[in-house]
Amino acid sequence: MEQIVKKFLHQNWWLFISMLLLSAAGIAFIRSAQLYSDIPLLHDAWINQTRWFCIGLVVYLILIQIDYSLYIKLAIPIYVVGVLMLTLTFVPGFGLDVNHSKSWVKIPGIPPFQPVEITKISTIIMLAAFLGRTRLEVRHIKYFILAGIILGVPMLLILKQPDLGSALVFVPIFLSIAFVAGIRKSFLILLLACGMAGSVAVYNDMVPGVKLKKYQKERLISFLEPEKYRKTSGYMLIQMRVAIGTGGIWGKGYTQSTQTRAEYIPKAVAHSDAIFAVIGEEVGFLGCTVILLVFAGILMSGTRIALLARDTYGRLLCAGIIAMLFAHLYENVGMTLGVMPITGIPLPFISNGGSFMVISMAAVAILQSVWIHRRNYS
Repeated sequence: MEQIVKKFLHQNWWLFISMLLLSAAGIAFIRSAQLYSDIPLLHDAWINQTRWFCIGLVVYLILIQIDYSLYIKLAIPIYVVGVLMLTLTFVPGFGLDVNHSKSWVKIPGIPPFQPVEITKISTIIMLAAFLGRTRLEVRHIKYFILAGIILGVPMLLILKQPDLGSALVFVPIFLSIAFVAGIRKSFLILLLACGMAGSVAVYNDMVPGVKLKKYQKERLISFLEPEKYRKTSGYMLIQMRVAIGTGGIWGKGYTQSTQTRAEYIPKAVAHSDAIFAVIGEEVGFLGCTVILLVFAGILMSGTRIALLARDTYGRLLCAGIIAMLFAHLYENVGMTLGVMPITGIPLPFISNGGSFMVISMAAVAILQSVWIHRRNYS
């Protein structure tokens, strides 16, 4: 018990408090976004999110007690479980088709969840274990190729669902871990070139077994000319911009978002993908700035933890998790502002989503484990 208390007290408190603040803000704005909804499931979404937050907090408190070296030792089975969960999305009776994508799994006795969130963490652990172990030999091309295979297996399964937005999150994760591991920059440039070519191939239906639907292609390019697609995928982008713009400096006040009350921002996404637009309208530029500063604090704390980690494995775990959180933050906020494609990427700790809330808190717990176990607690 003494060791448990000691580890809890020696966690990075800024990281912990920031996570709690963002989670509380998320619950509050989810309530606001669906306050006037006449659909019980949406109206009570904030209650559901609170339950998931409590589950995530329990998971967090357990994981910070575990030395991250255990994750490294169990990297292969953890990775295999992540990939197997992805394959369940294609198995009749387990996979659920939601919004034209087979990205959800229903297991008896467990609420439906998105295995891609679990796979992000399992892939980070596997890449950290693999590239951390090779050390100086990591600059050899064969290790780069093997690391690419570790990345490619879950990415292809996710693309097949199809869930392009989630698949793209794996790219900065891989690049960050590979860069910190010391892989040659020329290899990373080659990967970027291949990634761009692959994106063009996927968009043009040139990859066997991966075929994007028309509406998905429109979502990828509509941010460039939203007016051209104002009756389809550009509509929500235009309404989110209006919400952000009309919020001004101070905002209209909590629960006073006219864009959501009038349903210009669709009910189905106001509390999830479009939550930052609700925040911008209600608390304005200053409120959004505070939210982003708290996120910046989390990313800076994660970077500091990486620099002070006791070994390469810890640094690589931190690099992957920081990249994952940053990719979600950048894409979601960028999507709201109209500078990134609409890909349905949630905002960590704030967007509605049970499995994503738990995984985000688990990711922070791994950062805390690296921080806490930089000292010897054996």
